[in-house]
Amino acid sequence: AQAYADAGFYVYPTETRETAPINLIKAQANGCIPVTSKFPASAIPETTGDFDLGPPPRGDGDVTMKNDPEWLREWTEAVITAVSRDPASLREHRDNMKNAARAAYSWPTIAAEWK
Repeated sequence: AQAYADAGFYVYPTETRETAPINLIKAQANGCIPVTSKFPASAIPETTGDFDLGPPPRGDGDVTMKNDPEWLREWTEAVITAVSRDPASLREHRDNMKNAARAAYSWPTIAAEWK
């Protein structure tokens, strides 16, 4: 948990069709702001929501950074923009994200969904 908090950002340019990326849930709950590829064939956009500072997704899972250099350029620019943001703005973003993640992914919340 402390490593996520110390990192500040979770830079994640994945092209994997993953579901419920636990690593991103943990990162957000501990204050580590995601900057992902928002790969549309994964659950990343749903998991990170508006807290992800990555660029808009492209295609429906058929477009990858490997076959779209423009997307890779946009993602790289998003990382630079994220780490260059005003510290007060980042602090507010981080606090809102932590609160939202801790509320959405707490054990009582998840258990209530499965009743």
